[in-house]
Amino acid sequence: RRLLMPRLAGTTPWTIDLAYLLTEYGVECQYVTAMSGIQGVDEQSYAASSFYAKTLAVDAVRVNRLFRAAERERVDVRTRRLSAAQLWAVMCEEETLVVALVDARRLPWASAEAAESTSQFVGHFVLLLAVDEDRGGYIVTDPGAEEERCFVHFQDLEAARRADGTDEDLLLIPAFQ
Repeated sequence: RRLLMPRLAGTTPWTIDLAYLLTEYGVECQYVTAMSGIQGVDEQSYAASSFYAKTLAVDAVRVNRLFRAAERERVDVRTRRLSAAQLWAVMCEEETLVVALVDARRLPWASAEAAESTSQFVGHFVLLLAVDEDRGGYIVTDPGAEEERCFVHFQDLEAARRADGTDEDLLLIPAFQ
């Protein structure tokens, strides 16, 4: 957090910010997003979200600049959606870590109070570490959770990562580099 926050004009890190940060530190990653037209932020689609509203104008300038420069800066960005089955397969190979942008309100360990405190998207990043085939879900690290590692059923993760506002953003990081 202390390395990322000085880079931001506002207080809202976008997935592209994390992709740049990882790349700058020599960590290979692929950023996949369902965002239409990764060449720019569609401000109208985010304008109604209280989560983005306060910093959208400033964030959009930065984020658009980062998307435009990504190829030149060797930041691997692709417009692509991973289905639940594709994400499961990637994680079963045990060769990839995944950072997922989720709606924090939809995580099973989110307090009822937090989930009810807003009716709009609450962006949050979690790190998928492994699959738990016996229970049908993932082992994740969530910096906002009390436990170091948490279990999330695949259906709950799908709901959280496909929520409006996430653009289904994922950072795919080869584990062995």
